Amino acid sequence: MPESNYFSGVRRFAPLFLVVAAWAGGGCQPKPASAGGAKTPSAQEINPIAVPDDAFAGSVHKLLRDGKSSPERLSLLAGVVSRQLDHAGERFVARQQDRGLASLSGAFLLVRTGEFRMEMVKGREQTIAAALSFVAPRGDEGRTVAFLTMQDSLLPPGTPALKDNQEHLSALKEWMRDTRGGTSLEALGSLERVYALRSLVEPTAESLATAREATMRWMHAALRMSGERKAGSPRPRREDALEAFRAIHSGAETIAALHLRSGDGIGASADFERTPAELRPQSLGDRLDRVANGGDATAWRELLAWLWNPERKDSPPPGDEPELAIDPNLLKAALFGTAIEAYRLDPTVPDVAMALATLLVQLGMPEAAPLVLADAAVTRPNAAVLSGSMGLVLQALTRESEADDTASARRIYASSEPLLTLASKPEWRGRVEPSAARLRFAMGTIETRAGNLAVAKPLLESSVALEPTIEAYLALAAIDRQAGKADAALGHLSRALAAPEARQNLLSATEAHLLGFEIQKDLGRADKANASLASALVSTLEARKRASNPLSKGQAERLLARVLFRFSDAAGAARATERAFVAAGQDKRELAATVLDAAQRAFLKKDVAAARAAVNRGLAGELPDDDLVYAALWLLFTEKDTKARSDGTASKALASIKDDGRWSSRLSLWGLGRMKDADLVAAARTVGQKTEASFYTALSRKVAGDGAADIALAEVAKSPAIDLVEVQLARDLLAGPSRFSNGPTPAGVAIP
Repeated sequence: MPESNYFSGVRRFAPLFLVVAAWAGGGCQPKPASAGGAKTPSAQEINPIAVPDDAFAGSVHKLLRDGKSSPERLSLLAGVVSRQLDHAGERFVARQQDRGLASLSGAFLLVRTGEFRMEMVKGREQTIAAALSFVAPRGDEGRTVAFLTMQDSLLPPGTPALKDNQEHLSALKEWMRDTRGGTSLEALGSLERVYALRSLVEPTAESLATAREATMRWMHAALRMSGERKAGSPRPRREDALEAFRAIHSGAETIAALHLRSGDGIGASADFERTPAELRPQSLGDRLDRVANGGDATAWRELLAWLWNPERKDSPPPGDEPELAIDPNLLKAALFGTAIEAYRLDPTVPDVAMALATLLVQLGMPEAAPLVLADAAVTRPNAAVLSGSMGLVLQALTRESEADDTASARRIYASSEPLLTLASKPEWRGRVEPSAARLRFAMGTIETRAGNLAVAKPLLESSVALEPTIEAYLALAAIDRQAGKADAALGHLSRALAAPEARQNLLSATEAHLLGFEIQKDLGRADKANASLASALVSTLEARKRASNPLSKGQAERLLARVLFRFSDAAGAARATERAFVAAGQDKRELAATVLDAAQRAFLKKDVAAARAAVNRGLAGELPDDDLVYAALWLLFTEKDTKARSDGTASKALASIKDDGRWSSRLSLWGLGRMKDADLVAAARTVGQKTEASFYTALSRKVAGDGAADIALAEVAKSPAIDLVEVQLARDLLAGPSRFSNGPTPAGVAIP
């Protein structure tokens, strides 16, 4: 997750220590102390082992389980780091800079101090350059210096690129000397942060020593200021006073974290004892002493729990201001190193496995998390632990899906097989939530969205075999419909509507009736189509009646508008849409769904006023670019198709979208006429993006009068990216008036 969201994630997880502490504590078996800072092989050249994607999770797991230094481990570590840098590079290319930096940080945090070799980053210059272009503008001098230094060793001698890199590095170091070279506490604190962050991505003995020295100077200067203040010296500058408070509050924890980043309990305890006595939290000192002196799994686990707890301070400052606490990047690194040590000593402790798995997800290595979780959940089967493990895997899958990283989701799912196998056993059915069926459905949905229907279908079939649900049957019906297997699709819908869940989940039941209407229309069965649409109306009105909160009310009204639209009741659909906007309130997700629904219908009905109203609501609600761009494009083409004079709303919305290289920005530039059709098609990465590019370029030709554009729209309608709105829009445009019911709303049914 982005750095700014880290602590919220910590607080959500923290209670797990309490949930399983009593149960797990007895299983911590005393073992020899793990020093963490064990001797590493000499700095000879190494040959990184090639680690393909399908072996990545297992290789990370192996490194996490065994920290014993050897040339073989170092070669595997180099291969894993190289592959993880490839993953980071892919995320930077996708313009997901936060994910890219987190993944790159994860790669280097696998490397303990003294293990780093340049072979680990050789050939990954583009990834380092992408990271550099992200951190440098943010004023992150520590990581900027580290990445420039790496580039200095990677770029070919005598090249303009190397000369340019060296000039940048020299200029930055000179600037740091000018701005960080003073003796004020503000300068010393800034320097401490720079060197601490540098040590996280440059795990060398030299960078650690520099960070330690800077931290010690910072703490001692804070104490001197405190003493001078007590002696009656003038009030210090506000910036220096805040820096002194930060050093006094978090300095000792910072010095320990620099070592714990590499799991070095001995070094952490030794340096902690060298800090001024009045700055040391006793609770931390006691835990460091135990891990440094024969610390077993329990000792490391207790240290991990202390670091993870937001209320860990012996005497927190008023309000626990984040700017006075340890740097969150350094804390995360210390948590990771500590979790690894605790896990190595006993990988079967649930809360330790959960903590390490959570950090792996945050650090861009989610595919290794299920294997870590399985060490505890499979070894010591327990419904609560298995549920927590499955929940974290589902969250990781969802996270990667939202980032459009299907490859990562596939790796997560593949490594989840031990958990899925256990959760699928009869004795765990009904006791584990989310269930194995739910995870299989989630992966089937991800593959469906990726247009990989051949893989999605068996996943969905295995899901309904374990746990029949309307959603899974709907997905199977949509896949069979796209494959031209209409009767098979209708069979799935019949099973969905016959399930007991259909009587409770009326909104999903309505979706089934609507899909049945469309399929019957495809087959030319008007009477059956009308019957399905009538059932959809009855089901939606009942759902509307049962709705007990704004969210469910809004969803029911949106669905009612869709049903009434198919009945050609434009006035009724408009009233339902207006009620949906009221119910959405300030909920951005529901507002976005309502805007997009309204904009689609306006586009299909060629209703310029309604399309403008939808986009203006989106602008007023400050919808995300990924939503607003589509409503704006539909308005743009509604105006062009009707030859209506633009009032500037579409252009305003498109121009408001940030030009950050993401797909939404490519679409907006194309819509504004700043990108050619061929360039938009070339910019598309995924099946979904390619389908969208085909749809909008075909639509542009269609409104310009190109009769051959319908051929391209027909290809879009057949696309495997069946979840896309554009696929449905292509079907509707080609169907024309036949997309509507040829019968009135059922007699005796009151339309609100």
